[in-house]
Amino acid sequence: MTSIFVIADVVWPGIIVAIGLTATWAVVAGLLFEYPFVKWITGMPWRSAWRPTLVINVVSALVGLVAIPLGGLGIEIGRSLVTPEYGTFNPVTWALTFGLALAANTAIEGALLVHVYKVKPTVRMVLALIVANCGSIGVTIWLVSSGRLTVN
Repeated sequence: MTSIFVIADVVWPGIIVAIGLTATWAVVAGLLFEYPFVKWITGMPWRSAWRPTLVINVVSALVGLVAIPLGGLGIEIGRSLVTPEYGTFNPVTWALTFGLALAANTAIEGALLVHVYKVKPTVRMVLALIVANCGSIGVTIWLVSSGRLTVN
């Protein structure tokens, strides 16, 4: 029973990334960065492409608030079993957290584009979403992990 209380007091990169991705600046930067990619994927005119950009990012952010910290906890538990000598905030954990956030956002946004906006699922679509999400997630992780941005 004590271990539950100890875990509740621990911070790991997944929590910080999930909170960082919902910061106002991250949301605006992510939307601006992903907007041309969504326009290209959907083939919609510029005036119309803002709607799917906003919808897919809002949904992926809401799901990510739960999925990224839980996945990050899994990464942290696995890391502590394999390499207990390394601390929580090491380059491998940050890289795995980036991969987790990238996979989650790409899967969620891709599914929404296919099922809601009737975009044909293609390798091109997935690669475009990966590039778009690398930009928005990468900047957030870089700023937070380097200490240039603190998440309170």
